[in-house]
Amino acid sequence: MAVNRYDLINYIANSSGTTRGQVSVRFTREKAYKIVSAIISGFQLSMKNKEKFILSDVGVFTPKLIPDRKGVHPRTREEITIPEHYFVKFKPSKQLKRLIQRKEN
Repeated sequence: MAVNRYDLINYIANSSGTTRGQVSVRFTREKAYKIVSAIISGFQLSMKNKEKFILSDVGVFTPKLIPDRKGVHPRTREEITIPEHYFVKFKPSKQLKRLIQRKEN
């Protein structure tokens, strides 16, 4: 099952409250929407500026440049040049790796 933006907003809004020190924090759906939107906007801005985006306990997203390269058109077998482009590389954190590798009982 995939989790989308709406699911994340609902999860934040419906959580029982996050304790941070002595303060308990609860979020309305509107506040949760603003939080999720701000995180996504920050991610998009980082990628646009070709900067790393680090989420602690999740991992690091890094834009990587793929230079021009030669390729072959699959139908015509004509040699073509594939232009340079960026893709997003993700390196999971150690905590995320451990969580994924944990065996379910």
